[in-house]
Amino acid sequence: MWAQVVVVREVVAQALACLAQLLRLHALAVCAGAILLLLPLGGIPFTNTLPALVVVFGTLGMLERDGVAVAAAYVLLLATFVYFAAFAGVAFEVTQRLLRAWSG
Repeated sequence: MWAQVVVVREVVAQALACLAQLLRLHALAVCAGAILLLLPLGGIPFTNTLPALVVVFGTLGMLERDGVAVAAAYVLLLATFVYFAAFAGVAFEVTQRLLRAWSG
């Protein structure tokens, strides 16, 4: 009987340690969204909206222990990275074409 209690306590302790590590990972995703939110890209649409949604869904998901909200935060974070990468690619291409046009 006591051996089973000890085993259950060990399993619970391992689960809580895993939960703490997952919460740190979720917090890192929220911090990534917050850093992207701080970028000074005011004139470009959705550069503040997508990272703000990452922060909102991520923090609410962690507070409420809601896996769907946390998963939505990760999807929005991925969409934000893709959007920013596409914007950076377009900006780079436009810059290259302008430099070629000006240089001759």
